[in-house]
Order: sequence, then C-alpha cells, then structure tokens
Amino acid sequence: MAMEVQDKTIAQVGPTIHFDVDGDLRLDVGENDKVQRFKVCSKTLSRASKVFKAMLYGNFVESKPDSPGHEWVVELPEDDPKSLATVLYIIHNTFSKVPNAVTRDELFGITVLTNKYDMTEILRPWATEWLKPYNPDARLLGQKGDEALLWIAWELGYTELFERALSHLQENCILNSHGKLLANYSHIPLEDNDYIKALGILVYRKLARSLQLSVTAYWMTMAIQHAP
Repeated sequence: MAMEVQDKTIAQVGPTIHFDVDGDLRLDVGENDKVQRFKVCSKTLSRASKVFKAMLYGNFVESKPDSPGHEWVVELPEDDPKSLATVLYIIHNTFSKVPNAVTRDELFGITVLTNKYDMTEILRPWATEWLKPYNPDARLLGQKGDEALLWIAWELGYTELFERALSHLQENCILNSHGKLLANYSHIPLEDNDYIKALGILVYRKLARSLQLSVTAYWMTMAIQHAP
C-alpha cells in the first residue's frame, strides 16, 4: 500500500514508498542522507520511458540480477526524489497523488527529469493546469528565477509562454563589464544560470545572441536619443 502523503504536493522524503504492491524493482533515489526508496513495476517504468527500458532490459549494470535471490535495485543518485515521486505516481496511474499545483521550481525539476528519461509526454494532462499561474492575466513575469520558465515552456512545448519569458528577459537583461549577459536582479552571468544551462548549449547560444543583439540595440537607441 502506498505511503500516505500529508498534503497533496510533491511526495516528501521518508520511508519506502510502494507505487506497486507487486513491484519487482527498487529505486534508490538521491544521495547521502536524502536517499529515498521507491518500489515500482519495472514493466510500467520501461513502457513509459525508452531510456529506462534500455537501462533495465539492456546489457547494463541496472539490468535484473541473474540470481533469483537478489533484490533488483537501481541507484539513481543524481535524481531528485520529490520530482521522481510525482513522475512515478503518474505512470503507475495513482492520479490521486499527483499534485493539482506545483511551484515553478518543482515543475522545473520534474521537467528536467522527464527530459532526461525521454518521457515528458506523460505530463501533458497536467501541464495546462500547472502553468496557469503564469498566464498573462495571472501575474507579470519578472520574479527572481523566472528564467526557469524558458526551460519549462521549451520542454512542454508552450510557445506563447516561452516567447513571453524570452521577451521579458530581452527587456530586462544587461551586459556587465566583461560582456556577459546578466538578468537585471542578479550578478550571475546567464551562461552560469542553472535554469538557462538546462536549455542546452546550442539553444543557449541562439538565446544569448538574440539577447545581446537586443541589449546592444537598446543602448544604441538610447545613445541616439540622448545625443546632443
């Protein structure tokens, strides 16, 4: 029986969570004192993700042990337990445990995971509801960390949100003395921003070029307007 979660948000780290009472695979997720054990159905996992299918049923160290007496355990130290729990609730059809709302950073973590395992499609039924807080009539963009919405919108295929987030960044970023792009509320170059880096180097280069051109054009316009 699945562990009860006190509030309907992303599952909290704690004792073993059983996503399938007949689960044949244990996932040890996270590292150090944040390891969370999940009992899951390997077939369900492999159906939802080609990446997991290759890991579990290919010639990899994660494959099922030949000895029937050994528990099948796969370690995922780089993954976030809270984010993966939401993904596992979805693919195991435990929809009552899937959160009705997630924070921006939680959604970033979830989409990073589904991208890693090539299974973002499973989020489609919840994406529109989860993204409602970022509709134009809900709130303005510009909060610290909103650049995460670039990745989220890109991964989920929400073109309008991506364009709004990009437009806001274009209007509010600056170039420092080293020619590095900064969000106007941060001293960290965008190229070192984890949210931006998630987009990948090719997308980032196109994005950076677009932003640099926008910033340069803005300051050239200002210089012309204020020229004697």
